[in-house]
Amino acid sequence: RDEAELKRAKMELDEIKQREARAEEEKRIKRELELKRLKEEEEAAEEKKRRDKEAAEAVERYKKLEADRMAAEKLRKEHEEKEYKRRMQEDLLKSGLDEKAISAILEKKKVPNAPEPGHRPTYTRMARRHLSIETLRTFHIDFDIDNDPEYILIKRWVPEWEQDQFWRHTKYIREKRSSTLLIEEKKTHRHEPQFEWVRKKSDRKRSKSPGGLLMYLAGAKPA
Repeated sequence: RDEAELKRAKMELDEIKQREARAEEEKRIKRELELKRLKEEEEAAEEKKRRDKEAAEAVERYKKLEADRMAAEKLRKEHEEKEYKRRMQEDLLKSGLDEKAISAILEKKKVPNAPEPGHRPTYTRMARRHLSIETLRTFHIDFDIDNDPEYILIKRWVPEWEQDQFWRHTKYIREKRSSTLLIEEKKTHRHEPQFEWVRKKSDRKRSKSPGGLLMYLAGAKPA
């Protein structure tokens, strides 16, 4: 009996050890899984931090480039505006206008129409061959027809840059009008009926005279 009890006690002890070993193994596996999860979360956080940093740096680079571009664009426009005003001022000085009128034009203010005493009003005479009345109406230009109907009198001085603008606009509308007329002409020709002259045949049928052999057989004598 003692031997049986000893054997049973040994079996119980083995079972206890096995349960403890399994429990320890489960704890070890859980610790490893937890460590793996924490490591993955840490790596993901580091990756997100890196991406956020790169995105922020990209935004800053874009902002700097955009600021540089806008600054360069501003300088370019200021330079063009200064050059435009300089050329306009030179043209206006050549036209004989006074400083007050020139200043009003440059500042886009209303220019007094009344001429100074002793000064005749300034007109610009331009050929209608190169300038369309439609262009003058488009730009709201006050004008009269010259005594020579081939010319137009604009009731103010027109600088060279504005003359170029008028000529370009006139060329544009005339080319556009010519192309429109050409298209309409092609359409008209396309729908014209096509005729063909045919000689009408006569309704009368030619009577065929009997042949000489047939007349001979019928008893007729040859002439």
